[in-house]
Amino acid sequence: MMSKKILIFILFVTASFFLGAQFHKQEIWPFGRGYDDTLKKFIKYGFDYKNIVTEETKNKNLREFYLDLELNTKRSLKNITAIKEEDVFLTDDLVMRRYLLDPKTFTFGIAKMTPGSGYLDFYEDKLFILSSRGILAYSKNINGENIDFKQVKNNLNSFLNKKQFLKSNKNLESRFSFKDITIASNLIFVSYTEEVSNDCWNTGVIYSEIDLESINFMKLFSSTDCVKMNRKFNAHEAGGRIIRLDDDHILLSTGAYGRKSGHLSQDVESVNGKVIKINIHDTSYQIISMGHRNPEGLYYDKKNKFLLETEHGPSGGDEINMIKINNLPVEKNNFGWPLASYGAHYGEKLAISKSHKEKGFIEPLKFFVPSIGISEITKVAKKTYVVASMANKALWFFKLDPNNMLTDLKRISIKERIRDLKFKDKKLFLFLEDTASIGIIQMNSLPI
Repeated sequence: MMSKKILIFILFVTASFFLGAQFHKQEIWPFGRGYDDTLKKFIKYGFDYKNIVTEETKNKNLREFYLDLELNTKRSLKNITAIKEEDVFLTDDLVMRRYLLDPKTFTFGIAKMTPGSGYLDFYEDKLFILSSRGILAYSKNINGENIDFKQVKNNLNSFLNKKQFLKSNKNLESRFSFKDITIASNLIFVSYTEEVSNDCWNTGVIYSEIDLESINFMKLFSSTDCVKMNRKFNAHEAGGRIIRLDDDHILLSTGAYGRKSGHLSQDVESVNGKVIKINIHDTSYQIISMGHRNPEGLYYDKKNKFLLETEHGPSGGDEINMIKINNLPVEKNNFGWPLASYGAHYGEKLAISKSHKEKGFIEPLKFFVPSIGISEITKVAKKTYVVASMANKALWFFKLDPNNMLTDLKRISIKERIRDLKFKDKKLFLFLEDTASIGIIQMNSLPI
């Protein structure tokens, strides 16, 4: 009788383990989906994963294993190869070339642990890539069978390091990371989640002159305010998008850092949940809009003199917003969070207005219910724009009519999470998170 009970118990524990592995595929070694995906990349590149998974790495959890792969690649300063995959046919007129990055490079993602997150920008004829953990590299050749990226030595990890990457609160895996890269003239800017004091965080910006061999970043913007880690803290809601506004200023988006600190978005004295104009010469700053939750995309239309901003809603309610730069006081540029949203608060029965206008806030140009995991936005032609999505794994093209109303919305499936998006020389450049790849789409014609 006793042996039967023991047998049943063993079977129950075994079944629970394997079932749990299905629901926590990114956390349980070696059953993690991320592990499986990366293993396929190892095999494709000809790496012997058995030599990579050493006795030392077996004692590490999956998060630390992948983090170390990426940080070790950075320390080596070895060139990074991206291998051309088969072309992806999107429509009759649009084809995407896809380049798979070396699996030992961009391994540690923001929302997903693997395969990895990254950001793109251009300096002259060079394509720069930045990983969420501080690899910085560039390539002159972006048209061949393979792309070779040369690493740039840098001090990014003196601002955000391994110990901080692995920090987490009680309920959420840490998502501390570098958030964006922008290059203008001879200056490079990087945003990141900054630990202002012990376990207290906000979004900062560092910068430097461009040097293709070695870059020593310095602080440009850092808030004295910070959000303490707590049960509802989420570093994924950090914002962090940066763009150049003019010769003297950049724009930075900041997030609310979780449900408990959402009220900061309505506090004109706080930098959280805002779009901020920063003077790159004297570091002074001005808040130009407020009431944001987690702004993931920014594009300044110089010709039409407005800013397009995208942000994640809570459970539903992703937004595309139009911001008038000089619409002051800042209270006039209030987009409502956390008092107004077309989504709902996660797991909480808190009152929230669906209408922004009824509460005195600005209505979004477009909202998405359910959420699409909205990310970067850019312009591809006169009054024609494209916004990327992560959860929805697609590009969304749209136009603005003479009254700046959004029209002609069309979805093009990419089948991968799109973290970043740039447009140059009639080409769209995408950073794809599901495979840690770079996608390039020749835009000879528009889908709308």
